[in-house]
Amino acid sequence: MRRRLGLTGLVVLVVACGNAVGDAGNVAVLTGPPGASSSPPAATGSPVVTSTRRPLTSAPTTFQATPVTVPATATPTVTPVPTPSPPTPTPRRTTAPATPVATRTPSPTPTPTTRITRPPVSPSASPTPVSTPEPELVEISAYFLLDEGGGDGGTLMPVRRIVSGGTRQVVAAALDELLAGPTEAEIAMDPADQPPFSLIPSNTLSLGISGPTDGIVTVDLSREFEAGAGSSVFVRRLAQVVYTLTQFRTISGVDLKLDGQPKTAFDASGKAIDGPAKREHYLDLLPSIFVDQPAWGATVTRPIVVSGKANVFEAVFQIELSDDQGRVIIRRPVAATCGSGCWGDWRHEFDVEAVVTERLWITVWSPSAVDGRPENLRRYPITLPPRP
Repeated sequence: MRRRLGLTGLVVLVVACGNAVGDAGNVAVLTGPPGASSSPPAATGSPVVTSTRRPLTSAPTTFQATPVTVPATATPTVTPVPTPSPPTPTPRRTTAPATPVATRTPSPTPTPTTRITRPPVSPSASPTPVSTPEPELVEISAYFLLDEGGGDGGTLMPVRRIVSGGTRQVVAAALDELLAGPTEAEIAMDPADQPPFSLIPSNTLSLGISGPTDGIVTVDLSREFEAGAGSSVFVRRLAQVVYTLTQFRTISGVDLKLDGQPKTAFDASGKAIDGPAKREHYLDLLPSIFVDQPAWGATVTRPIVVSGKANVFEAVFQIELSDDQGRVIIRRPVAATCGSGCWGDWRHEFDVEAVVTERLWITVWSPSAVDGRPENLRRYPITLPPRP
């Protein structure tokens, strides 16, 4: 009780003496039991240290406060510390390879992405120079004449030509090749001095071809076609035109016009033809053994197929394949479907797998009924390309 009164009295004394001591500044007051040491008390039951500051009522006087040792259990005054901003994270080094990693920051609202698919580009889509395709080449025959020394004006013989174009263009081209006549190379090809020739005047013009209609074509030629021709020559000119145009399967006959006017055709005997002229009207202008395929001077393939018509004794004749020096490679007998006064068809195939000669000759002939000597002989040059 005494201790509590002592403490109260001390506080009253400090307040009462405030005016006397106030100018001295701060006063540190230690509370404790009488006679207590100024050294810090033990941690348990330690008194509280109180610090006060009075306002100055007079001119300030410099005063140096005495340091006070605060017990360990005293509660220090806490000064608020501003909250620091979050530190920038430092990238952590790892042992993985230093490969840059792209970090994508997601957008709050994803933007829809439109994927454009490009169609594949074809080779034709790239700009290329426009070129006109080359026309197809076709091997045809122009029918000329071959004089075998009989003095009868010659007999028909197909000669190979190369033309281009579609069906209608090929027919017109075949007629043009016929009107042009044999070439110098063709004339010089036969060493036996039996070159092909034509009886059609070289100044004859083709004025047009129409059809075929029901297998018949109409040919319009200039008037020069009949100039200076007797009946024998004129029918051979007709035969050349008819055979040249009827080699195509779509054509079976020919109507003739000269300068746009219809012209009556005649057969091999000179008799007027009632209707279109056809191949059968000129059989008598064929050689006794007629080779229609391959044409004279043609390029052939393996095996070599030879065909035509024949009108020989007992319908039998010989066919040979020889080289350019006249050496016989193959000789075979051939039988036609008719003979001894009638025309028969025939066909033969040569196996030439072992033949390496390119320039060859096809020779046909029939043995004489009297002594067996060759007669009705005809020779055709051909070319056999080497194997690829």
